[in-house]
Amino acid sequence: MQVYSGGTMGARGAWPRGRALLLLMATPCLVSCSNTGDLSISNVSGEAVTVDLGDEQVDVTADGGVVLLGYGCTPGDISVERPSGKTDDVAGPVCPDQQISIDADGVRLVPTN
Repeated sequence: MQVYSGGTMGARGAWPRGRALLLLMATPCLVSCSNTGDLSISNVSGEAVTVDLGDEQVDVTADGGVVLLGYGCTPGDISVERPSGKTDDVAGPVCPDQQISIDADGVRLVPTN
């Protein structure tokens, strides 16, 4: 193992710039693709809905919302069922960097940041 403590080192002893650049480029994905965080659902449709997250079902009141603390990402696709029986499906997984937004026209994912 080589340890760099300052001064000049050859390219074989220090991290090549390509590796450092790759690490910096991968860091945002590691943060945004993380499976931790709070998952948010908003419902402005005017009617109560049931959101099936794949491993859990959540009832969201009319013109209300839900935040699932520490839930992370859904295991796969989600579906939203309306009182009429109509179901809207959204491809998943859905992660905390997206909010599930439900309105009268359908369901969409909105960036949270």
